[in-house]
Amino acid sequence: RRRHTRLRTVTGVQTCALPISADATVFRPGVHDIGVYKPKSNSTIYLAGGAYVYGQIDVEGVTNVTVCGRGILDGSRGNNYRHQCWFKSQNITIEGITMINCQSWGISIWQCADVKIQNVKIINPNADAIDVCSSENVLVDDVFARTHDDTFNVKGLTDISYGYPADKDGKWLPTGNRRSARNIRYTNCVVWDDRAHVFMVGPETRATEIRDVVFENIDVIHALSVDVVGIFSSDAAPITNVRYENIRIEDPRVMTLFEVRAHPAYTTADATCGPVSNVVFRNITVTHPSPLHSAICADRAPITGVHFENIQFNGVRAKTTKDLHLHIRGDAKDVTVQ
Repeated sequence: RRRHTRLRTVTGVQTCALPISADATVFRPGVHDIGVYKPKSNSTIYLAGGAYVYGQIDVEGVTNVTVCGRGILDGSRGNNYRHQCWFKSQNITIEGITMINCQSWGISIWQCADVKIQNVKIINPNADAIDVCSSENVLVDDVFARTHDDTFNVKGLTDISYGYPADKDGKWLPTGNRRSARNIRYTNCVVWDDRAHVFMVGPETRATEIRDVVFENIDVIHALSVDVVGIFSSDAAPITNVRYENIRIEDPRVMTLFEVRAHPAYTTADATCGPVSNVVFRNITVTHPSPLHSAICADRAPITGVHFENIQFNGVRAKTTKDLHLHIRGDAKDVTVQ
């Protein structure tokens, strides 16, 4: 019953919750093709209910920009780039629209500050929904996302080629300027994930730090493939103060439920992995017909202070690491189950 009720709300109400200025760029009901759209600072882009807009938004160095409305932004005519890419920008609001057919990541927030993404629907058959990369003060609220890769992400990326310049052997390089990723919150969301991870911190962790990250009050109504939750320290940034709270996970078909690891990955550029500390899993319910395994793998850096509080499987609370089917390896300390 909850699943059907929450999905019915995805259509939203056909009015915009934000005031629209007289000089806003308005896409009225009908079909539009905007190509790669680059809004300027102090502007509003409004997709009216009934507007069907083909195109991408690609922005660098702007402030005070709002994209809102109840229309649809379709990325199927795109160039395999991010559907919305916001780079080194501030005071950005994305509200109310529906995004479909993204060719790559849905919304990329890259070295930005003060961003709000609210009441957005993302249907991405190719990649991620939202990637918050080396950004600060970001709120993702009341979002429905269905993806074919990682859904809600926090990463550390430099300011050069998304942190992905490769040498002739295809090795990732640690070049570019780094910033922190901090004060990032995903809340009041519904997720359908068809592949990979629902919640991911990393594996790109090329930042000065990753801290104060929250995922809360989220319904995971479908999860398939790898992990529901992954914290992967694969570069040098320390990761601390990450909390998952009040999350409901329905019938996940995954290899691992929770995984916290410090280990190189295919994206690794740095010579060392950063430590992970103060991770909390609290008030999480899982419905699944058979046991699901979790892991803490501190192979290349210490992992300290991982706390599981009121984790329930089919209504039964886990009280020990054995109840959690939790495997611990390497330099891991202060792991508790309550």
